[in-house]
Parts: sequence; structure tokens; C-alpha cells
Amino acid sequence: MNFPDKELGTILYWGLLRIRESAGGNDCEMCYLEADHLHNIPAILREKSIPLLKYYFEIERPAYIKKVTTQPIKPVLESWSIIEQFLSEQK
Repeated sequence: MNFPDKELGTILYWGLLRIRESAGGNDCEMCYLEADHLHNIPAILREKSIPLLKYYFEIERPAYIKKVTTQPIKPVLESWSIIEQFLSEQK
């Protein structure tokens, strides 16, 4: 399985849409949570770093899930599933 560029792009896309939606509704907290969740993804994509991807998946993603009150949208859940499969194949 190739590095999950497409899935990381999908996560960025939906996160940026949530930031835009939250900004339009003056929900600064949600904007912060989304931006905090997304900010390291460009480095993961640029470096195609499995250790950075693993850190995102095992540390940053669960912290994000714990903090947000809305459910992640289906495309993000699917992307996380593909990333999980990719990481399991790297062991």
C-alpha cells in the first residue's frame, strides 16, 4: 500500500471546510480545534514520514476526537481507517 497522501488530503479538505463553517458562525473554539488538528499534516505529506504519520494517528487524532463535540464526517472516518491499515502494514 502506498503512502496515504489522498487520505491526508481528504482530512485537510474537510477540516478546512469545518474551519470556514466555524468562522462563519463565530465559533473560535472549533476553529482552533480544527486548526490544531490539521497543522502538522502538511509536514507529513511533504516528508512522507511514517513516524510523523504514526504520531498524528496515535496521539494527535485521539486528542482531537476527545476535544470536539461534533462527529467526524464519514470521509474522514474512511481516511482514518485507510491510514490505520497502512500503519499496520508498516510493522
